[in-house]
Amino acid sequence: MTEEIMKLLLSSMTGESDDTLLTAYLALAKSIILNRLYPYQRTTPEAEVPSRYWDLMIRIAAYHLNKRGAEQETMHVENGITRMYEKADTPSSLLAEITPYAGLPLEPVDPEEDSTDENTGA
Repeated sequence: MTEEIMKLLLSSMTGESDDTLLTAYLALAKSIILNRLYPYQRTTPEAEVPSRYWDLMIRIAAYHLNKRGAEQETMHVENGITRMYEKADTPSSLLAEITPYAGLPLEPVDPEEDSTDENTGA
């Protein structure tokens, strides 16, 4: 899915038409997904979100875009309308859809090379 299609979908979900704003929120969603997907390595701006998470990226961007102006709001009641957010950041229900990748260390750890002295504890 191209970025243009993602922006079109995000725009239709939120009613936002500012291209710069749509791009910014998609970049935010991309960063959130990549940080959750690869928790033990740094990601670069060139890193891509796997295709299985493209729809989630749009939903996370829409969530944050719709909350704009009420980022820290946890409850709001006005004229019979009640708003309550799961938490101040991306909801755990959305993050739960991301399966983090994990791997083995690049260099094997030798248990014989423990730096602490068993007798002194130092």
